[in-house]
Amino acid sequence: MDLAGKWEFKQYPLSARRMRDLDSADWQITSVPSSIFDSLIAAGQIERSVLNAYPEKFSWVSEKQWIYRKIFDAPNCPAVEFGDQSALKVLKKPDSPTCTYEQ
Repeated sequence: MDLAGKWEFKQYPLSARRMRDLDSADWQITSVPSSIFDSLIAAGQIERSVLNAYPEKFSWVSEKQWIYRKIFDAPNCPAVEFGDQSALKVLKKPDSPTCTYEQ
């Protein structure tokens, strides 16, 4: 399964306790593979020239938690029950700790 291409991202709300807490409409479009800095630049949230000239002004980006999502069909993917959600076992070796959920 190819997971590259169009994804969505946003700053992870500290108040989120359940997946439905993430359903607000403030998702931004991005591509994967990418970094949070590339995603913010593509979304028009920061300018690459300013980031390159004054990287110290953007330390806040690394201090925040970010969440990415992609909605796709996985009819043959095994899942395990996780509370009221199903956690998909499709990511073999993600770059950072990752949970994926079925909606």
